[in-house]
Amino acid sequence: MLKTSPDKKKRLSVFLLFLTALLWSTGGVFIKMIQLDPVSIAGLRSLFATIVFLPFIGNPLRIRLNKLKFLCALGYAGNVIFLVIATKYTTSANAVLLQYTAPVYVILLSPKLLGEKARKRDIYTVLGILAGMLIFAFDGLSNKNLMGNILGMLAGMSFAAVLLLTKKIHMASPPISPFEPLFLGNLLTALLCSPFYLKGYTAPAELWLLAAVGILQLGTPYLIYAYAAKYVSAVQTSLITTLEPILNPIWVFLATGELPSLFTLTGGLIVIASLITNYLAMGIRQNRNRENAPHAF
Repeated sequence: MLKTSPDKKKRLSVFLLFLTALLWSTGGVFIKMIQLDPVSIAGLRSLFATIVFLPFIGNPLRIRLNKLKFLCALGYAGNVIFLVIATKYTTSANAVLLQYTAPVYVILLSPKLLGEKARKRDIYTVLGILAGMLIFAFDGLSNKNLMGNILGMLAGMSFAAVLLLTKKIHMASPPISPFEPLFLGNLLTALLCSPFYLKGYTAPAELWLLAAVGILQLGTPYLIYAYAAKYVSAVQTSLITTLEPILNPIWVFLATGELPSLFTLTGGLIVIASLITNYLAMGIRQNRNRENAPHAF
């Protein structure tokens, strides 16, 4: 049986994380087509997302809950719900920017929780991404609506918790399934949002769209993420996911013809350039390590 080298697994996982961000980024344009309140959309989308995880977890009733699984599921539900409510109480730009402060929390907490020390290039990349995100969201930034901004920060912290705890789960001994806490997180989100379901009528066509969004935009990318997170550091994972809001305006343009603003384009290019520079530097370092490694004769 052929074994895949760690470098190949890591490269594949980096590609899968880019794919994850790409799939996540389609959410905005499809969710706008659904005439329901945001909390109901979040809950029903998560309910459909649970379907994706069923083949990978076996019987849900046999899941053994432990501290790591519970905290990861709670972080997942918190991220989804805090972000939805933050968007209602502050500008979308504020909510997006605060959500993607997650890499900062990951860099600060990774050394203690995971034993992963952030490299200088990762710190520079985070600074570049934060600068890009600030420019990206500049059009809609507001210092009003303090409660919404606080909820946006909590969404970012919750997302960082999911990234850190998923990696911690992969490191656990005996092994823990990374799919179970994400299944539980979607289920918890669906339950917490359920009181809002009766507030609006959902047409059958919208249910089909919700099912598609839940399965293809939420469940499938989180399934891919849960696998790929094993081979990539939590810091690197958090950096790649910042592509999600940057790619969103592209889908909006393709669907509606709406052109992104100069701030959006400039900020997006800075984020993408920061990520490309990071991975070029990583590739150069790996090549040097291979060249300097002792060869067997």
